[in-house]
Amino acid sequence: MNALDIVHLTPEGHAKLTAELEYLTDVRRPEVARMIREIFLQQNAYDAVDTFCPMSKQYDMMKAIKFYADLARTAQAGGATPQQVIGVKSKNELVQIKFIKDYEPVLANIRKDMEAEFDAVRAA
Repeated sequence: MNALDIVHLTPEGHAKLTAELEYLTDVRRPEVARMIREIFLQQNAYDAVDTFCPMSKQYDMMKAIKFYADLARTAQAGGATPQQVIGVKSKNELVQIKFIKDYEPVLANIRKDMEAEFDAVRAA
């Protein structure tokens, strides 16, 4: 009897193993982690707008990243492939928000574009 057989003997062990396997196969996590690192955490001290970021803008940036993650989860649940989820181009435009002082209209357009792209993925 190996360790995997022992894990399957208890319902809790089986549930935990299933959750861990789901975690490892989820393509959203590395992509969302990359987005948080590149969009939210990295700052450019030489840019007048990006040097200081108000809390409201930080909050809106994190909400936009979460918006992508939620759309990606829904698309994956609907059968979208990892390539389709990662291939959404409008999410890459979120980086420019850091450098725009009046970012709200641009962010609203990016969110609309993301939603349209995921709608297209679900329709395919």
